[in-house]
Amino acid sequence: MHSMKPELSSASNRKNKNTPTDDDEEDEKIGIEHKFALDLRLETGSKGRPKLIMGGYAFFRNNSSNNKTYWLCSKNRMMKCRARIITLDGCSGMILKNQVHNHPPTEQ
Repeated sequence: MHSMKPELSSASNRKNKNTPTDDDEEDEKIGIEHKFALDLRLETGSKGRPKLIMGGYAFFRNNSSNNKTYWLCSKNRMMKCRARIITLDGCSGMILKNQVHNHPPTEQ
């Protein structure tokens, strides 16, 4: 089983823009994006395939092309869950696509 430290993901908007912090002015000057930690693990599934766990939900690798890997929710077929993730260059970045699951979390 492979475990991965939580990665940082970029967020272009803060929830509360009216509350400046000491770092905000510096971020704007040099163009740093705001980042937040995700509960993210990379494991090996029961059939030996890579399994991405995020926020208690499991995703299985569906396809890869160029620098993108496409992941589908593990309940995609059984419950027709449409949640998906795209990782960039391994797991250096990610695009969250439709994170609305139609079932409770599957992992702990």
